[in-house]
Amino acid sequence: MSSKEHKKHKLFMVDDHPVFRRGIRQLLQFAPEIELVGEAASCDEALAGISVTRPDLVLLDLRLHKNSGHEILRLIRPQWPEIKVVILTVSDAEEDLTEALRDGATGYLLKDMEPEELLEGVRHALKGEIILSQRLRSTLGRVLNGTGRDDPEKKNVLSRRECEIVAAVAQGKTNKMIAQLLGITEETVKVHMKRILRRTKLKNRVELAVWVNDQSRLAPATRAIP
Repeated sequence: MSSKEHKKHKLFMVDDHPVFRRGIRQLLQFAPEIELVGEAASCDEALAGISVTRPDLVLLDLRLHKNSGHEILRLIRPQWPEIKVVILTVSDAEEDLTEALRDGATGYLLKDMEPEELLEGVRHALKGEIILSQRLRSTLGRVLNGTGRDDPEKKNVLSRRECEIVAAVAQGKTNKMIAQLLGITEETVKVHMKRILRRTKLKNRVELAVWVNDQSRLAPATRAIP
C-alpha cells in the first residue's frame, strides 16, 4: 500500500435505498482522498461493518426500513467515540435535528442538497468541523431559544479563557487543537469545557457552537452547507 493510500479518509454509508447508495458511490469518485469502505441497510449490518472497517466518518440516514437512525447513532457513539457521524436524511423536523445533535452527531445534512455541496460538507466534517444544512440553522436556533437557553446573561458568566475556548469550539476545533492553540493541556481544556457547559446550561459542544453563532457573540460557529 502506497503512502498516498494511507492518507485516505474512510467513509461508511448506512442507507436502505440502493439507488441513493449508488449515487454516493459515484459522487465519491470525485473525491480521491475519500474511500468508501462499506455500506449497510440495517442496524446489525451497520454495527458489524463499522466494527470491521473502523471508518473515519459514517453517513447515516434516519429513515431506515427496519431501524431508526437515531437508534444506530446511540449505539455507535459509545462504542466508537472517535468516529464522526453525519446524518444525511430527508427529514428537516426539529425533533430529528435536535435529537441527532444531542446524541453526538457531527452534522446534519439534507438529501435534497446539491451533490457538490454534499461532498464539501463531508470534507469539512472529516476536518473536525460541525456541519449543518443552511436552512436548518434557524430551526435549531429557534429550538434552543424556545427551551430557555438563549439567556442574555450567559455572555457575562464566562472568563476570558473560557471565551477563547468557546470561540475555538465554534470554529470546529477539537480539544487537542484548542490545547495547542492556547498553550494549555488537553485535560485543562476538558475541565474548562465542563464548566462552560454547566454555566451556559447547554448539553454539548454542538449546542454551544450553534448558540454562539446564533447570537453572533464570539465567532462563526457551525459550517453552514447551503
